[in-house]
Amino acid sequence: MVATALAIAGSRRGIHGDSHWRRVAEAGLHIADAEGVDRHAVLLFAILHDCRRENDGHDPGHGPRAAALARATGHEALGVSPPVLERLAHAMHHHTDGLLTDDPLVGACWDADRLDLPRVGITTNPEFLSTTTGRMAAAAPRWAEHWRPVPSWDDLAALAGASQVLCVAGKATRIESG
Repeated sequence: MVATALAIAGSRRGIHGDSHWRRVAEAGLHIADAEGVDRHAVLLFAILHDCRRENDGHDPGHGPRAAALARATGHEALGVSPPVLERLAHAMHHHTDGLLTDDPLVGACWDADRLDLPRVGITTNPEFLSTTTGRMAAAAPRWAEHWRPVPSWDDLAALAGASQVLCVAGKATRIESG
C-alpha cells in the first residue's frame, strides 16, 4: 500500500525530495481524476519515482533503481496488480527520458512530474505532456508557479480518499488507502 511506499522511500530533502513528491502527487491526482486513471498507482509513482536518487544533480540511474525497488517490493505489498506494477516500473524507469506515451497511467505519472519543472526554473512545455489534462494544466497559472504551496500528506490523503495518515515528528510515515 502507500504506507509501504512511504516506508521504503525513506526521507529525502532537496529539489527531488518530499516537497517535490507531494507536488507530483497533487498534480497526479488531478490528472488521474480527469483521465480516469488509478489514483493509488499515481500516488505510488509520486512517492517512489525519485526516491533512489543519489544526488540532486545528474543521476541517470535513479529511475531504473526506483523501478527495481518497486518490483522488489512487489505488487501485493504496494497494493496493485502485477500489470499495474509493471506499468509503474516502466514509468519510473523512463520518467526522465523525455518520452510521450499513449498509456494513460504512464502519461499521468510523467505529466505530473513534468508539471513540477518550474521548481527548477524550467517552464513546462505542453508538447512534452502525454495527457489532455496535463497539457491543459501546463497552461494554467496554478501549475506554472514554482512557489505554489506544497500540499501536506494529510491533504493528499484526503484527495486520494485515503483513510489514515500517521505523522511522526511532522513527517508522514504512513498512509493507508481506504
